[in-house]
Amino acid sequence: MKRLAIIFIFAILLSGIASATISPVGGAVSGSCALSGPTATCTLSASPPPGDYMVVFLKTGGASTPYCQDNNVHTLIQGPAVILLTGDALTSFGIVSYSGLTSVTCYWLGGTVNSMAAEWYSGASGFNLQMTGGSALGTSTAPSISPTLDDANDYAVCAFADTSTAFTTPYTGTLRQTTSTGATMVIVDNTSASTGAITVSATLASSVAWKAACVELRTVAPTAQFTEVQFTPVGFIATAGPPTCLYSSATCTWQIQPTVAGTLLAVVFSDHLDGSAPQRTITTIYDCATSPCTSGNTIDTFTLPGATCQAYVVDSNSGSQSVDCAYVLSGAGGANYITATRSGNTSIERQGYAVAEVSCSCTFVLDAIGTATVSTAANTFNITSVSITHTNDVIMQGLAGGVAPSIITAPYYQGESVPNHQGFWLALNTNNGAAPTITTSNGLNGAAGNALAFSATGGTPSTSKISPGVKITPGVKVTP
Repeated sequence: MKRLAIIFIFAILLSGIASATISPVGGAVSGSCALSGPTATCTLSASPPPGDYMVVFLKTGGASTPYCQDNNVHTLIQGPAVILLTGDALTSFGIVSYSGLTSVTCYWLGGTVNSMAAEWYSGASGFNLQMTGGSALGTSTAPSISPTLDDANDYAVCAFADTSTAFTTPYTGTLRQTTSTGATMVIVDNTSASTGAITVSATLASSVAWKAACVELRTVAPTAQFTEVQFTPVGFIATAGPPTCLYSSATCTWQIQPTVAGTLLAVVFSDHLDGSAPQRTITTIYDCATSPCTSGNTIDTFTLPGATCQAYVVDSNSGSQSVDCAYVLSGAGGANYITATRSGNTSIERQGYAVAEVSCSCTFVLDAIGTATVSTAANTFNITSVSITHTNDVIMQGLAGGVAPSIITAPYYQGESVPNHQGFWLALNTNNGAAPTITTSNGLNGAAGNALAFSATGGTPSTSKISPGVKITPGVKVTP
């Protein structure tokens, strides 16, 4: 049933369902946010009617990229975000509801000022998670944002957040949700019978710093050659708790969203050790229906490119950084877990993985692989480029660094700064293989990175507005 639900969800994203009107249905606010060790979590209970489009906003006190999944391990697709290196962020997400969705949980690195809220709508034909003008920040008593609607009667669903002051009337648009669990945040939406810029605004009693992010709900179904099915990362932590790899073991098993037949599976691996150590690589990797995965119950045979996808460096603080990758060009479907084993002993190492599953009505081919290293300290750096040869690609990017990376520039959107020292990101429908700019909150001592690009037989440009998001830093706005 889960597999059928996934196919249904992403069939909606690709083709849409004919409808006359987008209508707000309901919403929810999280009452469960916690910080345990290095990892913070927030859980929101929500059961939208199947087929409704749910927009989720997360306000966090950390400068890392959060990752969210539902109670059935389905990935929420990231949208516009505002991430401040001072330790303050507002991130948006989208998911199409289905029978069995009851809650959403988000994970991120650190931070204590956290809140989460959602609103869902009927009648939409698609998300635009790279909405033009979809993020903003400022300091004033009148926070305002003016994103662009692609179609008549689309909705701009926006959140405003600050750290200390309550939002109040008047609003431009309709107030849907209010939360003050650790941080003040409101969801406000607006719609127009015309395309173009639309204003959404709120009011503050005093002038304070604020952030805003918006997601567009479309009346016209977007199109794409490549569509994200899932992006599921797993990072290190000292004790059990999803999604995590125990750092005392060289083998890691993590649950993934059930895979769909014919999709691309791309995995990147990252490892950090405080101290000089030999290079770490993936030695075996299997997927399976029931855990743990072994050579005897594996569903797919992963390709391990070896040295072409491996990078290693000892950074300026004597930390050892390693990356590697694996992939399946056409999965058999039905996998619920991945088990991977790295080289080296079982000493305390910060290891992490991420798997991206992408669908396409095509035959996937490997386009190119790139690796790079940086050995000097920096707050902002460019690391891994990949020399793509097709006009439209899927690119998976991995990083092992001296500290957690916070922000990456477009076209990369879906990703996570996994606690701690790892970064994983995905780009879809792009012809940009240049090295992205990565920014950290407290300086990077050095890093190893890799990037693997996939295309399709006869790949063509795409006009997708399903997945990529916009992320900004103070004074710098990055758009796809």
